Amino acid sequence: MRMKNTHSLKLAKLALALGILSFLSFPALAVKIEGKPIEMYTKKIGEVTHWLPEEVTVTQGERVTFIVKHEMGGKYNFHGFAIPDLHIAETVKEHETKTIPVTINLKPGTYEIRCQFHFPAHVSSKLIVLPAADGVKSDKKSATSPTTN
Repeated sequence: MRMKNTHSLKLAKLALALGILSFLSFPALAVKIEGKPIEMYTKKIGEVTHWLPEEVTVTQGERVTFIVKHEMGGKYNFHGFAIPDLHIAETVKEHETKTIPVTINLKPGTYEIRCQFHFPAHVSSKLIVLPAADGVKSDKKSATSPTTN
């Protein structure tokens, strides 16, 4: 009888350990990602803070989730993440990750991703919206003309 209880106890401990490890190994699974995930993060380049990547390309009408991280440290323990034309303005604290699901309801063009608190001191990123392949239209106006580089 004692051997059976010891065996059951070992199995229970193993199951608990595996459960904890799987939770710690896959914390992103606890966050629901809608559509295409787009990771954005802050980085100091020289003396200037940037939102990276420098350009993000999406399609008109597409559903995306911005995964926004501020891991930089330094004198600011928070940054803003804003896409004014999509009415997004979030605060991201140091060592925090925010998920921001959104449908890209903008006309094709180039839009700004920036820190609403430290603008224009920090370098913005570009959100490039391409036309929808299936002819989906948007009611929003383009913030700027598409850039040609």
